[in-house]
Amino acid sequence: MVVYHTRSAFLLLSLVLTLYAWARIGKPRGRVFDLVGSIALLSLGIELNGYVSTLRGINNTIWYNGFAFVEFYLVVWMLSKDSGCWLTFLSAIIGGVAIIHGASQPGSGDQLLIATILVLSALISVLLLHALWKVAQNSSVPIQQQPVFWLYTGMLMYFGGIIPMVGATRVLGSNEVLVTQLWTIIPFLCVGRYLLTALACWLMVGPRRSRP
Repeated sequence: MVVYHTRSAFLLLSLVLTLYAWARIGKPRGRVFDLVGSIALLSLGIELNGYVSTLRGINNTIWYNGFAFVEFYLVVWMLSKDSGCWLTFLSAIIGGVAIIHGASQPGSGDQLLIATILVLSALISVLLLHALWKVAQNSSVPIQQQPVFWLYTGMLMYFGGIIPMVGATRVLGSNEVLVTQLWTIIPFLCVGRYLLTALACWLMVGPRRSRP
């Protein structure tokens, strides 16, 4: 339980830091960073609910499944500018099919929909790679000075990392020790994501930039 409390504390702190940095961005923030705040706020609520419900022994997987579905479409909307309409539209359709298929499975409300989450993470990773390539091609300043570079990199680290980590849990399902260790790594990937998101927000606080 010490590890669980520690990783939960780091994750909650990273989300609070992200929201603090995001709140300091002057309006208008632009669609991308408006959605950053929405996703971070939703994530904070889900993680607080998950922490409390876990301590009380309440099954909270339905909340995490629901959040994964909502987050997918918020991220697709966020990336539509830098990933192109046709790619985001195709990803939204494929993701919708995966969500409907996963949610229609028996017992979907009581277990994490791993296969669906893997599909959604793969789709987001492809969109992020394309968005990063476009940002690099169109940037008039060194790419590390672009807030969206750090935002997209943090998201790619998380969603791209989910694929091997969560995928391996299906292969190693009988090895509880390794599965537990893998599930411990994922929240720290999320911490890294939100620390880079906070950095992106902080860069937006500086000299006024065009809002993405």
